[in-house]
Amino acid sequence: MRSLLPLLALISIADAARPRFTGAFPWARVPTMCQTHIDGRFVRSGNMTGVGRLDDKVLRFLAENYDLIVAGNLEPGRGGCLEPKIKDFADRIASFNPHARVLVYEANQIHHGALLPPGQKPESQYLCGLDNFKPEWIATWDNGTRATVHGGKNYVTNLSIPAARKWWIDVISNSTMGKNVHGVFADNGLDSAPSFASPARGAALLRGQQALLDEARQAGKYTIFNGIRYAGVRPNGSVRDDYTALDVLLPHASAGYAEPWLSSMYRNTTTGKLNEAYVTHGLLRMINVSREQPTRGITFKSGPGPCVGYVAGLLGCTWPFANGTTKPVPNGWNGTPKTAAAMREAAAKLITFPLATFLCAAGPKWNLDYTWGYEVNHFVPGEKGTHALAGQPNLASYAPDDWYPDLLKAPGTPLEECEFDEKTSTFRREWSGVSVSLNVRNETAVIHWK
Repeated sequence: MRSLLPLLALISIADAARPRFTGAFPWARVPTMCQTHIDGRFVRSGNMTGVGRLDDKVLRFLAENYDLIVAGNLEPGRGGCLEPKIKDFADRIASFNPHARVLVYEANQIHHGALLPPGQKPESQYLCGLDNFKPEWIATWDNGTRATVHGGKNYVTNLSIPAARKWWIDVISNSTMGKNVHGVFADNGLDSAPSFASPARGAALLRGQQALLDEARQAGKYTIFNGIRYAGVRPNGSVRDDYTALDVLLPHASAGYAEPWLSSMYRNTTTGKLNEAYVTHGLLRMINVSREQPTRGITFKSGPGPCVGYVAGLLGCTWPFANGTTKPVPNGWNGTPKTAAAMREAAAKLITFPLATFLCAAGPKWNLDYTWGYEVNHFVPGEKGTHALAGQPNLASYAPDDWYPDLLKAPGTPLEECEFDEKTSTFRREWSGVSVSLNVRNETAVIHWK
């Protein structure tokens, strides 16, 4: 841990240029969140050229521009426990900005590979405490078979078992040691469990999820729960609606992570047009949450091109089609940019509509996560001239060189709730520092900074 004394002047400058997020109105800038990596990318990308820690320039940018930083998907294939590396990462972030909060990534109910032999551990993340997982903690379907998801790759943990919850809390407690690690990003909550199990079994799984979030908070861990996607497909093939997560799970967590637009229902896969009813319903739901649960935070995940599926590991495969006549190909590129340069340009150009939806619904403790995906080069601009991340000459950035100027402007305080005109499918909201309007039917938005 390097001393903060030599960096006091730098921190003072950073605070002046990037006003910190306090979790209360008025906002001096748009509050943001990122999910990044301590020291690497997903193994499938293969573009990392360094084997040490991320360059100081990269960490400085994260610390100065993001209020919440989720540390996950770390050092694929290099071995060793991640716990001390998480502490090192958080200490370095704090040296650049003591106000930024670092959270540890860990799945909470859908379990990633704890029962695999040592040589087959998942490349995406590995905390050594996961080795203590016991097979008897795996949930079962109604027919008695083990509950798996993601094509059988991952088990569902039966969180109605107190010992299973204690194991998870212990893993998190060990990985959040140190004053600069503030909590956990609890991914992959199975909030739709009651829909594909018997009523009694599903209710027990859901109560276990609630208890886990309660116990994490009681252990002093700031916990963001991720399980809000609005809609999708359940294991039995039926369409699901995750709005219940906002009501029955968000009150048990410190905050929630909402991925409202990552769904095939967002855009019509035949016409390419926005699904007006789906997006309208979802946005009204988020506005309601802001009103009814103002003490809870929400990180609002959005991106340049909402997704029908994954293309080469990137989000953005349901592109706003230029001509409106070509039938989209499910899980195809459909006009999505393929080059880093085109992705940087598109990200800068297309932020208006996602930002408008965020400002329309946002409560005092909300954050925006606007990016193509979940890797460090999606959040950090590259070096001038090369567009590569500092210290990683083969890793092109997908973030604009100028980042996003609108995110550094001051929205101030909302003067009213977001208003919806059903006849025109238009949402409007006035802030002290900005006027926001968006038309869901036409997929247009206007943001006027005062």
